[in-house]
Amino acid sequence: MTYTVKLIGLKCLVSQEDDGDEIYLTLNRELIWAMPGDYVMHENPQRPNHVKEVDFVAGQLLTSKGWQPIPAATLGASVFGGRSGRSEIEVWDHDNFSRDDYFGKITGSENEIGHGHITGVAAQDAAHYVLTYEILAEE
Repeated sequence: MTYTVKLIGLKCLVSQEDDGDEIYLTLNRELIWAMPGDYVMHENPQRPNHVKEVDFVAGQLLTSKGWQPIPAATLGASVFGGRSGRSEIEVWDHDNFSRDDYFGKITGSENEIGHGHITGVAAQDAAHYVLTYEILAEE
């Protein structure tokens, strides 16, 4: 049985770096999303480039100025069909001068079809992120 993974939201509860994390997501080790431009995720957005939360469905970022559209957001950029078996979404922080930081993995599968919004936690290296997703049946 194949299914679709739909990203709903990503929330920063604690950033690892004081100036924010350059978050990106992989699905089964393939890059599926990265913070756009010079935006970084931070639990307390005080600068214009700080993002506390990403709403993939509405295509918006929660910044110090409120909800802003994701630059260059494309429809369907958070929906991944044709999946089978286990789907592993990993949360990473890009670092320019050292190895990227791994914050954790959220695993989904066809067993979660029909469960609505599901929340997974990625919390390592002092960082704490919450990813909300949904598993949908394919026809």
